[in-house]
Amino acid sequence: LDKTREFLILHGDIMLQENASNYLLLASLEDEMNGFRDKMRLTARQSQIVSNIAELAKTMKTHPGNVINPFFKRIEEKEHLEGFQTGLESFVQ
Repeated sequence: LDKTREFLILHGDIMLQENASNYLLLASLEDEMNGFRDKMRLTARQSQIVSNIAELAKTMKTHPGNVINPFFKRIEEKEHLEGFQTGLESFVQ
């Protein structure tokens, strides 16, 4: 998760655009169809992270780039991490 946080901080202007999570979702579906299950899981996780950040930003009425650190701080808490993992597993299956 640390690498993802760093990447989003550096490239959030691109990765946090409105359709970014949709593109990541499509990429994960393509990976699954091509038999790249591990890559699909990683891409799906990234899609869920971007989507969650976008939703948090919408709730807080701020730019998604402003909630990168709060999102990752929150997900460090066991209950939030477990909830995220459960949502991801549900999505992947």
